[in-house]
Amino acid sequence: MANVPVKMIKKVTTVAIVFSLIGLGMAWGALILEQTTLVPLQDEYFGETTKADRDAAEGGSRLAKDLAEINSRKPTILTLKLVGIATILFGIIIALLGILRMLSLMPIGLGDVIKANMMEMQMSKKD
Repeated sequence: MANVPVKMIKKVTTVAIVFSLIGLGMAWGALILEQTTLVPLQDEYFGETTKADRDAAEGGSRLAKDLAEINSRKPTILTLKLVGIATILFGIIIALLGILRMLSLMPIGLGDVIKANMMEMQMSKKD
């Protein structure tokens, strides 16, 4: 009976670590993607042109295409960040549930230890 909680602790801890690592990877990936693709594109669009030039841009111009690309990348990056954070939180919840489960099993393990000690004391008294 004593090995069951140890195995369960290892499994729950492993699952929590895996989910947390996946979430961290997604969140950092979104941050890197944003810094390498979206920020330079925004700098080019907003930094090199004036508001009047951006407002006067025609439908097929380079400025209009840049704006469309900026607007198409934002939701993808935001989604990656949110899913990554949600995955991290899910890993934390699994770890906390595992801790709660182990705390609820503690009296059972303690009872087994006390029972074994009592039997050992009784055996030593008989001798």
